[in-house]
Amino acid sequence: MPEIAIQGGNVVAHAAAHFCQRAGLDCQMTAEIDERPDVDAVILGSNITRLLRAIDPQRFETLGHQPSREQVRLAKSAYLLSELPLGKFHLDRYGAPLVNVSYQELLDFVRTDSSPVGAKTSADHTPALTVDTTPPTRLAADETLGVWYASQPGTFVANVTWLSETFIGRQFSTESNTHFIYVGMRPAEDAQCHPSLKPFLQALKFIRPLTYESSQTAMYSGRTAYLGGAFSNSFPLQLPTFQTGIEDAWVLSRMLENYDDDIVLALSEFERFRLPRHQKIAAANNMAVHHLLGKKGSAAVARNLGIAFRARFLPEMAMQQVDWYYQYDCIRGFR
Repeated sequence: MPEIAIQGGNVVAHAAAHFCQRAGLDCQMTAEIDERPDVDAVILGSNITRLLRAIDPQRFETLGHQPSREQVRLAKSAYLLSELPLGKFHLDRYGAPLVNVSYQELLDFVRTDSSPVGAKTSADHTPALTVDTTPPTRLAADETLGVWYASQPGTFVANVTWLSETFIGRQFSTESNTHFIYVGMRPAEDAQCHPSLKPFLQALKFIRPLTYESSQTAMYSGRTAYLGGAFSNSFPLQLPTFQTGIEDAWVLSRMLENYDDDIVLALSEFERFRLPRHQKIAAANNMAVHHLLGKKGSAAVARNLGIAFRARFLPEMAMQQVDWYYQYDCIRGFR
């Protein structure tokens, strides 16, 4: 029987199996659960693409779509508040690209043919460690403040954040589709928005109530480690916590390799390295929600002027505000 039992059939579970196998650890995934993702595509920051490129550099070159720039626009008029370069600029700054990728393509990339799937632990054999990657059950779909999602055919060259008095929208394209994540008040059928957003607003489907705080306070309990969504609630707009589960998987595999004779110490060190990262992301998401969502009247004008001024006259300052997230490098010392 395996020494490490990995629960879940999502990207984080397969990443954990992949990294543990590369570290020479015995692991086995429990029977895969049909864990349908909240959205069909994600934006991978350089902190994650750096890890994926280490898995298979050649195959990584064909993964997903790399947008050319990042924009912030007003949802009603499409007025361009700010624009920052991505593409080669992002690659040169952080050493790894920003990539838009379908969830299925990402899953196929981290899944390996040798991923051991199937058997569950028996009553007479307990694994040395259980790795839980399964998010908790979603709350009821009757919340006013929530997250909605839609996808439409066609592509757009930029990733766009749309700002309104009632919602934040995140638009990004993969190879053949454009995806739209809507966060805020329940969408109104007569919402006053730019015509380019109408197809997305009409196709929106509810995902879940808006949550951005950590769902647990500890990253392990006994001999069970919690990775990604099993530890933190996923926030879909600013710094997606689901992606940090891939970072979790890498760090956990290294700790288990380094402390193979002491699971408790490995878990303690894993939490010591990873918990501050999760807490910082949760705090940044919390701040982003309060800064971007629900601003009306003069408060919305002040927010928009601040975004426009910083990006147009102080672009280096705008970039520095996200350096801590994208420059994070698990491979080199778990910084």
